[in-house]
Amino acid sequence: MIPEVVEAGDIRLRPFRPEDADDLAAGCDDPRTAREDAGRR
Repeated sequence: MIPEVVEAGDIRLRPFRPEDADDLAAGCDDPRTAREDAGRR
């Protein structure tokens, strides 16, 4: 089964790819992400 891409407006959800790793790490290091994520814990 191949995961599908889901699109809605300006958002696209697709399966993770190895080349996404650097961007994911940068997002996790962003202080705004940390602030938003803190409310979910």
